[in-house]
Amino acid sequence: MSIFNGGGVPSPDYDSDDINYVDQKTEFTDDVFVYGKLYADLGGDVQTFSTAGVERVRITKEGDVAIGSKNPNVVVDTSNTSILSVGIVTAREYYGVFKGSIDASVANDKISEGNSEAEVVDTGTNGHFKVTTEGVERFRITSDGQIGIGNITPDTWSTGHGLTIGTSQATLWGTGDQINLSGNAYFNGGWKAAASKAGASQIEQALGNIDFKVSGSVSADSAITWIDAVRIKSNGRVGIQTNNPTSGLQVNNFFRSQLVPPTLSQPLGANWATESAIVTRGDFGGGICLDDNGVAGYSIFTSGNGNNLHIRAGLVGQVPAEKLLINSDGTTDGKIKSLCQVVFYNVTQTQRDALTAQTGGVIYNTSTNKLQCWNGSSWNNLF
Repeated sequence: MSIFNGGGVPSPDYDSDDINYVDQKTEFTDDVFVYGKLYADLGGDVQTFSTAGVERVRITKEGDVAIGSKNPNVVVDTSNTSILSVGIVTAREYYGVFKGSIDASVANDKISEGNSEAEVVDTGTNGHFKVTTEGVERFRITSDGQIGIGNITPDTWSTGHGLTIGTSQATLWGTGDQINLSGNAYFNGGWKAAASKAGASQIEQALGNIDFKVSGSVSADSAITWIDAVRIKSNGRVGIQTNNPTSGLQVNNFFRSQLVPPTLSQPLGANWATESAIVTRGDFGGGICLDDNGVAGYSIFTSGNGNNLHIRAGLVGQVPAEKLLINSDGTTDGKIKSLCQVVFYNVTQTQRDALTAQTGGVIYNTSTNKLQCWNGSSWNNLF
């Protein structure tokens, strides 16, 4: 007999090989062990196995296998309830009915049970994968790589590659070095509103910069006009309504600091340096600049570890000149030094007499051309 350890069909030598011919049914009453390979030969195109007098497995010469059936090449009859228990099945194609409720015509595209299913759909150029639970679509991957989570209308998905979440259109979208997380917005040749609502919002990251954008009322599928609300630059600077902050925090709009509740403000207490609405800290007390349109203004700062308060004026780009100096002289008294002309309140004598005078108050009486001071009971000339 030829050697066939590597497979194939043996070619026995019927004249010299030790061959037993059995032309009748043979019954074995004990276990039978087959060492080697079991073949159907001499025109036998089929190998079958039976139990309880009923054929259970059939193998054709082409290698097709039928379990519970005599023909592996026809649709399995509904009466075939044979069970195959196996760890892993690898198949190129599948034909039949999945376990669960599913139309046979889409058995190779869908897995389902009840009204929940996972399905592959491809009717041309709109190939996509979707998952439905309780009859409502929850997840979809489109042919161009878009991912949607939630019951979303695909025509409002962004072009390119993005992730859309929920009916409120939370869209994660990116292109090049840019990533956008948007609410009620999608990209299609430009940013458009997903639905007619009170507004849309977006966070954009690009090359280290982070932008927060908002809009007013928007109409579905109409272009959105973004308002650049806040930018955090790659150097750590923050701009409010400006994309090019030139300092740590730049606000290009009205600014208001308000403590809520008002009792948080404690400028008279021991923690006045931390419990005031606005605190500047550093050398010279941090300093405050009042810049009039980049032309000129005032600089207000401290010196001497807070002992002196300076007010200076000057042109932008030049050293400001001292105008007023307040020296604390310790904690019990102090003095004010003016480095510019001091003009007192100019009033006529009639206007002076109508004032609610304060002890120590000084006015210039234009009727007598005298500088006068209220001593608590009367006005007196200072000189």
